[in-house]
Amino acid sequence: TDTLLIGTDGNGLIKYNFADTAVFKTSAYSNLVSDTINCIDLYNNFNIFIGTNKGISLYNNGNKTFTPILSSNEAKGNIQSIKAITSKEFWAGTFKVGVINFTYQGNTWLDTSYTMDTGLSGLSINKIFTDNNNQSKYFLLLDRGINKFQNNVISNLSAIIPGNIFMDGIIDNSNNLWLGTAGNGLVVYNVNSIPPKAWFTKCPQNICIATYESKSQENGVAIYKSSKLSLAVDGLDEVTGKE
Repeated sequence: TDTLLIGTDGNGLIKYNFADTAVFKTSAYSNLVSDTINCIDLYNNFNIFIGTNKGISLYNNGNKTFTPILSSNEAKGNIQSIKAITSKEFWAGTFKVGVINFTYQGNTWLDTSYTMDTGLSGLSINKIFTDNNNQSKYFLLLDRGINKFQNNVISNLSAIIPGNIFMDGIIDNSNNLWLGTAGNGLVVYNVNSIPPKAWFTKCPQNICIATYESKSQENGVAIYKSSKLSLAVDGLDEVTGKE
């Protein structure tokens, strides 16, 4: 069945499968580190990584339990974006503290932080996504542009793409980066172009690009469909799902 995982601002995590609704809050699930859910990503439908304003929890969809990975009231705990790589590795983007790589080793989650001292062009990470054709290539959308991360080398694409605050993005099978900006419309950038080319579509709203298609317009989520691409113009903080 179709399932939506919805992160709320102060009301926990909602799991909605069109037949039943479950709400997870810290009052009943102490290992959920906060009721303010900023971002969600999942691996194999069983490992659900949840970024909050006070850290990160992992929800196991098999045994229905939460595990706290990071609990912090400091800036490091304010997670703005999250990307699952495997059941034992994920990336987390923070607000003003850079990006963190987490790996599970010896029954412990270990973390490695990357900041402007290690090559990032900004410290607030709005979105993390991978290349469809190369899962070891990551793109980080920041408050000061876009970085590419591959083989532990950080490349700054901000000089190629006109300066913007990038809010969301995906890469398609033709190596086009589709990037939603904060008030400057949509940027489409082909990573194979020599020289690289980008173009803008001016839009009245900020654009958030979602990789999952919606079959209806509910709960304030407006969807524009173009082939396999869905653009969420105005809606919930974070929604993810599987058909």
